[in-house]
Amino acid sequence: MTREIAMPFDGVIDAVSDALATKGFEIIASIDVQALMKNRVGAVIKPHTVLFACNPHLVWRALQIEGKVGPLLPINVIVREKQGEYIEIAIADPVSNECDIDDIRLRNVATGVRRLLEEVLNQLCPEETPHT
Repeated sequence: MTREIAMPFDGVIDAVSDALATKGFEIIASIDVQALMKNRVGAVIKPHTVLFACNPHLVWRALQIEGKVGPLLPINVIVREKQGEYIEIAIADPVSNECDIDDIRLRNVATGVRRLLEEVLNQLCPEETPHT
């Protein structure tokens, strides 16, 4: 699930965090990929941050169904500068084909998480933009 927004990078990080909070998600950790690349390998890249988001109430629901809630904890949210003034927001889909969820009850929780994440993207970027 990807969108682009024209806004300063730091403003997007704050806006994403705030929008996630309105849906019950907390940022439990983050990685400044730009700083990591500069400090560890001397590479210079555009601003790029990975936020790890968690909705504790939904994780609790999932844990009551199944102990393996990997697809729901945490949700990776990538915020990275693209060309010009555009910032890409990419959120991992908890119901993607890469996530093997056999239990229908757990899949329903994951589908609810996806719906909330789509609402976050729609709140930030009302129009879907192509991701290249």
